[in-house]
Amino acid sequence: MISHTDNLLIFHAIATEGSITAAAKSLNVSKSTVSLALSKLETEAGIKLIQRSTRLLKFTEAGQQLLTHCTQIKNEIQNANASMEAFQQSVSGKIAITSPVASGQKFLPELLIAFRKQYPSISFEIELSDSKSNIISQSFDIAFSTGLQQSSSLISQHLMDFSIKLYASPVLIESKEAPEKPEDLARLDCLYHPAIPIWKFRRGSQQYTVEPHPAITANSFDLLKQIACTGRSVVALPSYLVEETMATPDLAPILPGWSLDSMPYSLIYPSKRFPSRAVSTFIEYTVRHFRKIGKPSSA
Repeated sequence: MISHTDNLLIFHAIATEGSITAAAKSLNVSKSTVSLALSKLETEAGIKLIQRSTRLLKFTEAGQQLLTHCTQIKNEIQNANASMEAFQQSVSGKIAITSPVASGQKFLPELLIAFRKQYPSISFEIELSDSKSNIISQSFDIAFSTGLQQSSSLISQHLMDFSIKLYASPVLIESKEAPEKPEDLARLDCLYHPAIPIWKFRRGSQQYTVEPHPAITANSFDLLKQIACTGRSVVALPSYLVEETMATPDLAPILPGWSLDSMPYSLIYPSKRFPSRAVSTFIEYTVRHFRKIGKPSSA
Protein backbone atom coordinates (compact mmCIF):
# COMPACT_ATOMS: atom_id res chain seq x y z
CA MET A 1 0.00 0.00 0.00
CA ILE A 2 1.40 3.37 -1.04
CA SER A 3 1.42 6.02 1.70
CA HIS A 4 0.93 9.76 1.40
CA THR A 5 4.69 10.21 1.85
CA ASP A 6 5.29 7.78 -1.02
CA ASN A 7 2.99 9.88 -3.23
CA LEU A 8 5.00 13.00 -2.38
CA LEU A 9 8.26 11.24 -3.28
CA ILE A 10 6.72 10.09 -6.55
CA PHE A 11 5.70 13.69 -7.26
CA HIS A 12 9.31 14.74 -6.60
CA ALA A 13 10.52 12.07 -9.04
CA ILE A 14 8.16 13.37 -11.75
CA ALA A 15 9.74 16.79 -11.38
CA THR A 16 13.36 15.63 -11.33
CA GLU A 17 12.98 13.08 -14.14
CA GLY A 18 10.80 15.32 -16.34
CA SER A 19 8.06 12.84 -17.18
CA ILE A 20 5.77 10.20 -15.73
CA THR A 21 7.48 7.49 -17.79
CA ALA A 22 10.97 8.48 -16.62
CA ALA A 23 9.79 8.77 -13.00
CA ALA A 24 8.31 5.27 -13.14
CA LYS A 25 11.55 3.90 -14.54
CA SER A 26 13.73 5.60 -11.89
CA LEU A 27 11.50 4.33 -9.08
CA ASN A 28 11.12 0.87 -10.61
CA VAL A 29 7.32 1.07 -10.55
CA SER A 30 4.64 1.08 -13.22
CA LYS A 31 3.49 4.21 -15.07
CA SER A 32 -0.01 3.61 -13.69
CA THR A 33 1.37 3.74 -10.12
CA VAL A 34 2.96 7.14 -10.83
CA SER A 35 -0.17 8.48 -12.51
CA LEU A 36 -2.35 7.27 -9.63
CA ALA A 37 -0.08 8.94 -7.06
CA LEU A 38 -0.31 12.26 -8.93
CA SER A 39 -4.08 11.92 -9.23
CA LYS A 40 -4.44 11.28 -5.47
CA LEU A 41 -2.36 14.34 -4.61
CA GLU A 42 -4.42 16.55 -6.92
CA THR A 43 -7.66 15.15 -5.49
CA GLU A 44 -6.50 15.78 -1.91
CA ALA A 45 -5.34 19.30 -2.77
CA GLY A 46 -8.46 20.07 -4.81
CA ILE A 47 -6.34 21.75 -7.46
CA LYS A 48 -4.23 20.92 -10.50
CA LEU A 49 -0.55 20.44 -9.71
CA ILE A 50 0.72 19.72 -13.24
CA GLN A 51 -0.57 20.82 -16.62
CA ARG A 52 -0.02 17.84 -18.91
CA SER A 53 0.41 17.82 -22.68
CA THR A 54 1.68 15.21 -25.10
CA ARG A 55 5.25 16.50 -24.93
CA LEU A 56 5.83 18.22 -21.61
CA LEU A 57 4.70 18.69 -18.05
CA LYS A 58 4.24 22.16 -16.66
CA PHE A 59 3.96 22.67 -12.91
CA THR A 60 1.25 25.01 -11.72
CA GLU A 61 1.96 27.54 -8.98
CA ALA A 62 0.49 25.10 -6.46
CA GLY A 63 2.63 22.34 -7.95
CA GLN A 64 5.78 24.47 -7.60
CA GLN A 65 4.97 25.16 -3.96
CA LEU A 66 4.31 21.46 -3.25
CA LEU A 67 7.55 20.54 -5.02
CA THR A 68 9.51 22.76 -2.60
CA HIS A 69 8.09 20.79 0.34
CA CYS A 70 8.65 17.46 -1.44
CA THR A 71 12.31 18.36 -1.94
CA GLN A 72 12.65 19.09 1.78
CA ILE A 73 11.02 15.74 2.64
CA LYS A 74 13.32 13.92 0.22
CA ASN A 75 16.39 15.58 1.77
CA GLU A 76 15.23 14.78 5.32
CA ILE A 77 14.76 11.12 4.42
CA GLN A 78 18.21 10.99 2.83
CA ASN A 79 19.72 12.66 5.90
CA ALA A 80 17.95 10.21 8.21
CA ASN A 81 19.23 7.23 6.20
CA ALA A 82 22.75 8.67 6.14
CA SER A 83 22.59 9.25 9.89
CA MET A 84 21.54 5.63 10.55
CA GLU A 85 24.26 4.33 8.24
CA ALA A 86 26.88 6.47 9.99
CA PHE A 87 25.60 5.29 13.37
CA GLN A 88 25.97 1.67 12.34
CA GLN A 89 29.44 2.24 10.94
CA SER A 90 30.70 4.15 13.97
CA VAL A 91 30.19 1.18 16.35
CA SER A 92 28.89 3.34 19.15
CA GLY A 93 25.86 3.44 21.39
CA LYS A 94 24.51 1.87 24.56
CA ILE A 95 23.86 -1.83 25.15
CA ALA A 96 21.39 -2.95 27.81
CA ILE A 97 22.31 -6.30 29.37
CA THR A 98 20.72 -8.53 31.99
CA SER A 99 22.50 -11.43 33.67
CA PRO A 100 22.13 -13.75 36.66
CA VAL A 101 23.99 -12.36 39.65
CA ALA A 102 26.62 -15.06 40.23
CA SER A 103 27.68 -15.65 36.63
CA GLY A 104 27.51 -11.92 35.93
CA GLN A 105 29.88 -11.14 38.79
CA LYS A 106 32.18 -13.97 37.70
CA PHE A 107 32.43 -13.39 33.96
CA LEU A 108 31.25 -9.90 33.00
CA PRO A 109 34.03 -7.75 34.53
CA GLU A 110 36.83 -9.27 32.44
CA LEU A 111 34.65 -9.37 29.31
CA LEU A 112 33.47 -5.75 29.56
CA ILE A 113 36.89 -4.31 30.41
CA ALA A 114 38.52 -6.09 27.48
CA PHE A 115 35.71 -5.15 25.10
CA ARG A 116 35.72 -1.43 26.01
CA LYS A 117 39.47 -1.21 25.46
CA GLN A 118 38.74 -2.05 21.83
CA TYR A 119 35.40 -0.21 21.51
CA PRO A 120 35.45 2.75 23.93
CA SER A 121 32.47 4.45 22.26
CA ILE A 122 30.11 1.68 23.37
CA SER A 123 28.62 2.01 26.85
CA PHE A 124 26.64 -0.51 28.89
CA GLU A 125 23.63 -0.54 31.17
CA ILE A 126 23.67 -3.77 33.20
CA GLU A 127 21.09 -5.35 35.46
CA LEU A 128 22.08 -8.35 37.56
CA SER A 129 19.05 -10.34 38.64
CA ASP A 130 18.31 -13.95 39.48
CA SER A 131 14.73 -13.51 38.29
CA LYS A 132 13.93 -14.56 34.74
CA SER A 133 13.79 -11.41 32.62
CA ASN A 134 11.63 -10.87 29.56
CA ILE A 135 14.29 -9.19 27.48
CA ILE A 136 11.82 -8.04 24.82
CA SER A 137 9.24 -6.35 27.07
CA GLN A 138 11.96 -5.01 29.37
CA SER A 139 13.94 -3.59 26.43
CA PHE A 140 17.18 -5.47 27.04
CA ASP A 141 19.41 -5.94 24.02
CA ILE A 142 21.15 -9.02 25.38
CA ALA A 143 20.71 -11.50 28.22
CA PHE A 144 23.19 -13.98 29.64
CA SER A 145 21.33 -17.08 30.76
CA THR A 146 21.89 -20.44 32.42
CA GLY A 147 19.92 -23.54 31.47
CA LEU A 148 18.15 -24.48 28.26
CA GLN A 149 16.35 -21.86 26.17
CA GLN A 150 12.97 -22.80 24.65
CA SER A 151 11.57 -19.51 23.33
CA SER A 152 11.26 -19.29 19.54
CA SER A 153 11.35 -15.48 19.80
CA LEU A 154 14.97 -15.57 21.00
CA ILE A 155 18.27 -16.45 19.36
CA SER A 156 20.70 -18.31 21.59
CA GLN A 157 24.50 -18.36 21.27
CA HIS A 158 26.05 -21.12 23.36
CA LEU A 159 29.09 -19.88 25.29
CA MET A 160 30.13 -22.74 27.57
CA ASP A 161 28.91 -25.52 29.84
CA PHE A 162 29.19 -25.21 33.60
CA SER A 163 30.33 -28.29 35.48
CA ILE A 164 27.73 -29.07 38.16
CA LYS A 165 28.69 -30.84 41.39
CA LEU A 166 26.87 -31.81 44.55
CA TYR A 167 28.20 -30.16 47.71
CA ALA A 168 27.71 -30.33 51.45
CA SER A 169 29.33 -28.88 54.54
CA PRO A 170 31.97 -30.82 56.51
CA VAL A 171 29.42 -31.12 59.32
CA LEU A 172 27.22 -33.30 57.13
CA ILE A 173 30.08 -35.10 55.38
CA GLU A 174 31.63 -36.20 58.68
CA SER A 175 28.31 -37.35 60.16
CA LYS A 176 26.58 -40.69 59.87
CA GLU A 177 24.04 -39.05 57.53
CA ALA A 178 26.61 -38.50 54.77
CA PRO A 179 25.27 -39.95 51.50
CA GLU A 180 27.21 -42.75 49.85
CA LYS A 181 25.07 -43.13 46.72
CA PRO A 182 22.47 -40.99 44.91
CA GLU A 183 19.59 -42.94 46.42
CA ASP A 184 20.61 -41.66 49.87
CA LEU A 185 19.64 -38.12 48.89
CA ALA A 186 15.96 -38.96 49.43
CA ARG A 187 16.46 -38.77 53.21
CA LEU A 188 18.40 -35.50 53.22
CA ASP A 189 17.42 -31.84 52.99
CA CYS A 190 18.06 -30.67 49.43
CA LEU A 191 18.53 -27.07 48.36
CA TYR A 192 16.94 -26.41 44.99
CA HIS A 193 17.64 -23.89 42.21
CA PRO A 194 15.16 -23.79 39.25
CA ALA A 195 18.06 -23.70 36.77
CA ILE A 196 18.95 -27.27 37.84
CA PRO A 197 15.50 -28.89 38.08
CA ILE A 198 16.69 -32.50 37.89
CA TRP A 199 19.92 -34.04 39.17
CA LYS A 200 21.10 -36.59 36.60
CA PHE A 201 24.00 -38.67 37.95
CA ARG A 202 26.34 -40.76 35.82
CA ARG A 203 29.10 -43.23 36.71
CA GLY A 204 30.40 -45.24 33.82
CA SER A 205 27.37 -46.99 32.29
CA GLN A 206 25.27 -46.32 35.39
CA GLN A 207 22.71 -43.54 35.48
CA TYR A 208 20.48 -42.33 38.28
CA THR A 209 18.03 -39.42 38.25
CA VAL A 210 16.98 -37.52 41.34
CA GLU A 211 14.09 -35.08 41.39
CA PRO A 212 14.91 -33.19 44.58
CA HIS A 213 12.20 -32.62 47.17
CA PRO A 214 13.55 -29.26 48.27
CA ALA A 215 13.74 -28.11 51.85
CA ILE A 216 14.50 -24.65 50.44
CA THR A 217 13.99 -23.31 46.91
CA ALA A 218 15.71 -20.12 45.79
CA ASN A 219 16.67 -18.49 42.49
CA SER A 220 20.05 -17.43 43.93
CA PHE A 221 23.02 -19.79 43.82
CA ASP A 222 24.87 -17.58 46.31
CA LEU A 223 22.07 -17.83 48.85
CA LEU A 224 21.87 -21.61 48.53
CA LYS A 225 25.64 -21.84 48.84
CA GLN A 226 25.61 -19.87 52.09
CA ILE A 227 22.83 -22.03 53.52
CA ALA A 228 24.70 -25.21 52.60
CA CYS A 229 27.91 -23.90 54.22
CA THR A 230 26.27 -23.55 57.61
CA GLY A 231 23.78 -26.41 57.64
CA ARG A 232 23.23 -30.09 57.00
CA SER A 233 21.85 -29.75 53.48
CA VAL A 234 23.10 -30.79 50.06
CA VAL A 235 23.11 -28.49 47.05
CA ALA A 236 23.92 -28.75 43.33
CA LEU A 237 26.09 -25.82 42.25
CA PRO A 238 28.21 -24.75 39.29
CA SER A 239 31.66 -25.70 40.51
CA TYR A 240 33.13 -22.25 39.70
CA LEU A 241 31.09 -20.87 42.60
CA VAL A 242 32.92 -23.13 45.05
CA GLU A 243 36.45 -22.85 43.69
CA GLU A 244 37.31 -19.90 45.92
CA THR A 245 35.68 -21.60 48.90
CA MET A 246 37.74 -24.78 48.49
CA ALA A 247 40.67 -23.07 50.19
CA THR A 248 38.59 -23.11 53.38
CA PRO A 249 36.55 -26.11 54.52
CA ASP A 250 33.12 -24.50 54.06
CA LEU A 251 31.90 -26.87 51.35
CA ALA A 252 33.19 -30.04 49.77
CA PRO A 253 31.97 -32.23 46.91
CA ILE A 254 30.12 -35.41 47.82
CA LEU A 255 29.38 -38.70 46.04
CA PRO A 256 32.86 -39.10 44.51
CA GLY A 257 32.84 -41.03 41.28
CA TRP A 258 29.41 -39.77 40.30
CA SER A 259 29.11 -36.83 37.88
CA LEU A 260 26.16 -34.56 37.19
CA ASP A 261 25.05 -33.29 33.78
CA SER A 262 26.57 -29.92 32.93
CA MET A 263 24.51 -26.73 32.60
CA PRO A 264 24.65 -24.61 29.41
CA TYR A 265 25.52 -20.92 29.63
CA SER A 266 24.30 -18.81 26.73
CA LEU A 267 23.94 -15.33 25.32
CA ILE A 268 20.43 -14.63 24.02
CA TYR A 269 18.83 -11.79 22.08
CA PRO A 270 15.51 -11.16 20.29
CA SER A 271 15.11 -12.92 16.95
CA LYS A 272 12.69 -10.34 15.50
CA ARG A 273 14.80 -7.29 16.22
CA PHE A 274 17.60 -6.10 13.95
CA PRO A 275 20.56 -5.69 16.32
CA SER A 276 22.51 -2.46 16.07
CA ARG A 277 26.09 -2.62 14.89
CA ALA A 278 27.17 -2.12 18.51
CA VAL A 279 25.09 -5.09 19.69
CA SER A 280 26.16 -7.39 16.85
CA THR A 281 29.81 -6.44 17.44
CA PHE A 282 29.47 -7.25 21.15
CA ILE A 283 27.81 -10.60 20.39
CA GLU A 284 30.63 -11.61 18.03
CA TYR A 285 33.27 -10.44 20.50
CA THR A 286 31.64 -12.30 23.41
CA VAL A 287 31.50 -15.60 21.51
CA ARG A 288 35.23 -15.29 20.65
CA HIS A 289 36.04 -14.31 24.25
CA PHE A 290 34.43 -17.42 25.73
CA ARG A 291 36.11 -19.65 23.17
CA LYS A 292 39.45 -18.31 24.41
CA ILE A 293 38.76 -18.78 28.12
CA GLY A 294 37.44 -22.29 27.59
CA LYS A 295 35.64 -24.09 30.39
CA PRO A 296 36.69 -22.67 33.74
CA SER A 297 34.30 -24.90 35.67
CA SER A 298 36.07 -28.24 35.18
CA ALA A 299 37.48 -28.30 38.69
